Amino acid sequence: MKKRFLSFITITMMIATTIQAQNPISDAGCLSGPLNGILVAGKTYHVCGNIIVNFGDTLIIEPSVTIKFQGNYGLGVHGSLFSLGTQSNPILFTYDSASLVKTDNIGANKTQDPAFKGLWTGIIADTACPYLVFKWTHIEFAGGAPNGSVARISKTGYPIYFQNPNGIFVLEDSWIYGSVDDAIRTYGGKLAIMRNTFEKCGYTGGEALNAKAGTIGDYGYNLCVGIATNGPKLSNAGAAPGVAATEMHIYNNTIINCGYRRNVSGRGGSINFEQDARGLAYNNILVNCKFGLRVVSNPIADTANLKYGYNLNYGDSVSVVNQFVPSLSLCSSITTPQNTNIPSDFSFLPFVWKIGDTYAAASSFQGANNPLFINGPCPLPSGAQLQDITVVSNYDFRLKSNSPCLGKGYQNFIPLATVPVDPKYGVTELTSPGKDLGAFQFDGSGNKHYEIPTPVSLISFTATTNNNIIQTTWQTATELNTANFIIQHSTNGSSFSDIGTVIALGSGANSYQFIDNTPANGMNYFRIKMMDKDGSSSYSKVVSITFDDKNYFSIIPNPARDFATISFSNTVDKIKIAVYDITGKKVITHLLSGNTNTYKLNTQSLKSGLYVLKVNTATGYYNEKLLINK
Repeated sequence: MKKRFLSFITITMMIATTIQAQNPISDAGCLSGPLNGILVAGKTYHVCGNIIVNFGDTLIIEPSVTIKFQGNYGLGVHGSLFSLGTQSNPILFTYDSASLVKTDNIGANKTQDPAFKGLWTGIIADTACPYLVFKWTHIEFAGGAPNGSVARISKTGYPIYFQNPNGIFVLEDSWIYGSVDDAIRTYGGKLAIMRNTFEKCGYTGGEALNAKAGTIGDYGYNLCVGIATNGPKLSNAGAAPGVAATEMHIYNNTIINCGYRRNVSGRGGSINFEQDARGLAYNNILVNCKFGLRVVSNPIADTANLKYGYNLNYGDSVSVVNQFVPSLSLCSSITTPQNTNIPSDFSFLPFVWKIGDTYAAASSFQGANNPLFINGPCPLPSGAQLQDITVVSNYDFRLKSNSPCLGKGYQNFIPLATVPVDPKYGVTELTSPGKDLGAFQFDGSGNKHYEIPTPVSLISFTATTNNNIIQTTWQTATELNTANFIIQHSTNGSSFSDIGTVIALGSGANSYQFIDNTPANGMNYFRIKMMDKDGSSSYSKVVSITFDDKNYFSIIPNPARDFATISFSNTVDKIKIAVYDITGKKVITHLLSGNTNTYKLNTQSLKSGLYVLKVNTATGYYNEKLLINK
């Protein structure tokens, strides 16, 4: 609750101070130089020079915008950037060439592949960038060497580069295709990288995510195919003094054929922890990767704060199977075997074996434990080499009904949740750990990059407040054998519970509503589980709304000097009172008990200024501004 509350304060202040310039940007001519405003929905913009979002400015990109770079130019971000695509109207960053053709066929010559050429620089954020947010956005052919004003931010190009330890970086439901080096490089920051697809990232080296120097957050439900080195790699290298160590929760990812373009011996694989990095890695599917999950011994990861397991390993070759638990002699790894993996690591390791030893697994493990994708490269297609699987192509990485990955997920942990949940200015959905392994849950949740037929088509879904209730309303365009709508509620945007059911009319276009008579104070999230008569289901988008019970308590006097009396509308017991300054730092805390309706708050220690007083109860939290004037 504390993390979400502090993020809410921060993001509210940011929106108030930075989302001011709402001027539409013209698509006439080409773009170059400073940008501040809105790239308008549906328009195509051509870029003929470096473009820059200056400090304090904001660039908002609306759905269905296409941005074409006519040369090796980049987008430098000192201010804030919000790329707000939708599932039906995604945004595209690409290179401007009518003759550009993707060469994704098996056996293609990588030296001629435009995916590895770095045809434009990428989106390069400065150390001052407070918000870098991408939703339903395609980024392709980036990673060229920066020049000019962008080179002053970074000497190396990446599709995305973020380096503010106190900033927010969100990439969700998006795609990155091709890069010279890492698809994403971070030096610190609060991250949510959720439900994305990474293809062909890195020419002779590079990760889907290379997180360094105090990067903290979640990496979940991502599909990584044919990455040069790893999917995610964590390191605390380069951390500034006082910055918390790199820590990420890596869960429910599907990582396919990674590690085969890395040109340094002993490198490459799937998931990598090194140099003081901490975190966890659960529920991942690792298919034909050069190495299994790798914990590096030199420079050593923070092994005391590292947890992993419940991952599936699949290998079509002896070389892959014999590195499910990577060996110290080949790749400086000290990964500890896990009985919870599929197959259990102890089922193929020799009886006399110690961490880091090489081993020769029985031939029966080759090709065993096929994850049973609907259509996947397991086993390898005839004539294909391990390094040839680099793109999604016609594969479908959802799971069949008899997959060994179903029901094997470990759910006894939560996301780190370091970014706010917000439909525009944060992560739309911080998806919780899944009951199945991999990025694509059998119930349709998780990664959304495959369309699943639904029993109903929604036109709209909204939530509005009315006195002391929240009314949800939705309208269907079509219904075919629809049974009912289950309304689900959440206070954090990730953990939902059922609060009611509305019977569907079952055909045609219809309107429905449901009233939540007991909303939580603060942010409320709703979604609809749409049930078909055959038992299949799908989910609506998540909508959010703030409910503020302004009558719960008052502060007298306000402004205050040395004392302020908090008066509650009803008798209270066992509630927490806290005061935060404008930076989000907690400066006063008190546990109130004893059935009372007033509390005298001592504010003598507070300096003049604006504070936020938070009352936390069993049913929600309540906020009020407190002004101290001395």
